[in-house]
Parts: sequence; structure tokens; C-alpha cells
Amino acid sequence: MTKRKALVDIAYDILSKKRKPVPFKNLFTEVSEVAGLTEAEITSKIGAFYGDMSLDPRFIQQADNKWDLKKRYKFEDTYRELQDSDDEGDDEEEKEFLGEEEEEEIDRESEEEDY
Repeated sequence: MTKRKALVDIAYDILSKKRKPVPFKNLFTEVSEVAGLTEAEITSKIGAFYGDMSLDPRFIQQADNKWDLKKRYKFEDTYRELQDSDDEGDDEEEKEFLGEEEEEEIDRESEEEDY
């Protein structure tokens, strides 16, 4: 029995040879060709492949569903995007979510921590 290489590892090899981000559809087509997937396998594996790419820390998703290797980017560039999108409106959302009693309790706890 021969061991087949994982699709995300094939994607890593392909992106290592490229110099710019690649659209997901094009990347999956290349990965499928290298792996020798049948049409049925392509249909059944595309969702799992997308999920694996999303969870694999070696990859980064760019605008327009393009993918690249995270090692090509500075930490500040990738972190800033996440932080900017996470910080917007947190206070307002929290106030809307919490009732007045809970909000007052949080304020009291916050004041106690300051002393």
C-alpha cells in the first residue's frame, strides 16, 4: 500500500513555487491534478480541503478567496486585520447583549479591581 500525500501538503508545495496568492478554485484544480483525484473524489473532498486549508496555520486567506503562505507576511499585517475586525463595536454589542443589571454588576466588579 502506498501512502498518499495529504491535499493540504500538496497545496503547500504548489504555493511554495508560486510568487503570489492563488484563487482557491485554481489551487484546488492543481491539487486535484497532482493527487490524481477522480471527478467523484473532487466533488466529495472539496469541502474538507477548504476546511483543512482554513485551519492549517501555514496558510492565509486573502481577499477574493485567494490563498497564500502565511510565512510570506509580517505578523503585524495579518494580526492587524484580525484585530481591526474583532474590535469594532464590541462595547456597543456587549451593552445590547447584557441587561442593565448585568451591566451594572460588571461596572461594580471593574471598579473593585481598580482598588
